[in-house]
Amino acid sequence: MSDSDATRVAPLWSIALLVLGLVLMLAGAVPLAAVCFIVLSARHWLAGEQRKAWGVALLSGATATVMMFSLTQGVFYVAATSMGCLLGALMERNWSYGRRFAVLSGLASSLVAVVMAVTWKQLRKDTTIFMNARIAEFEAQGDASEQWLEMFRWYDVNYAYIGFGSVVASVLLLVAFLLCVVDRSQRSVSERPRRTTGFQRMRLPDWMVWVAIAVALMWMADYRWPNDLLRVISWNAAIIVTCVYWLNGLAILLYTLTILKATALASFVIISGMILFGLMHLLGLVGLFDTWCNFRIRVRRVAMLRSVAYRSEDPD
Repeated sequence: MSDSDATRVAPLWSIALLVLGLVLMLAGAVPLAAVCFIVLSARHWLAGEQRKAWGVALLSGATATVMMFSLTQGVFYVAATSMGCLLGALMERNWSYGRRFAVLSGLASSLVAVVMAVTWKQLRKDTTIFMNARIAEFEAQGDASEQWLEMFRWYDVNYAYIGFGSVVASVLLLVAFLLCVVDRSQRSVSERPRRTTGFQRMRLPDWMVWVAIAVALMWMADYRWPNDLLRVISWNAAIIVTCVYWLNGLAILLYTLTILKATALASFVIISGMILFGLMHLLGLVGLFDTWCNFRIRVRRVAMLRSVAYRSEDPD
């Protein structure tokens, strides 16, 4: 598909993503609605339609202000959708997936931090109301598991220690998904289908391990000498660092499946099996130890050896 072809299909993309974003906005699915508008803005930017890209940001903000009766929501949508323009500009400059991920996730996390700080009292109140409502629903059923009830109570009591980290972890997952969607939409039909993606090739810098070590030390210090401020920092940071390394582990898994040319069925079985047997959390350890092992190089060596073995067995 040529660039001109991509430009011609832009109106269809615009209508579909705009409608989906508005529906999600009305449903209260703010993160998913923002993703739709960001993708739409980035698509327009990459098609050379910068004015339309900025127009999407202004339209989403104005719509949110009118439909949600909230100027704060409008400002949030304008700021969030504007990241689509930034993403388009970074892709035009051929920034790597990892650098784009770092910039967008940093900006999105900063935006979330500001919003949570401004609305903290209301957010804390809404969280308590939500958790108590879920507890009441489970207790009304009569056969509720005490473990679930304790989990809801624990989450409410410790929200200050895990709330920000949980939200930022969700932001990281959404940004990773967003970049993959935009990258995939820009790939030409003529490209090899088994080519590794930017997400699969993304590797964390080695200095990240020192962040993990520092967070672990703070966690142990809080366990030995309990302190509210230290707990807020260490617990939230631990959730974020764990999510970052889990994403790296997922990238390694997908990279391995692609390099070894696993079929779609085999990939589905492997990933489904890991989910079924509760092994997905191990990807975090894989992502951590990649700092020393560099699993992608080892996978490429295995793939090369297998390719050489296949050629040597070929009688022709």
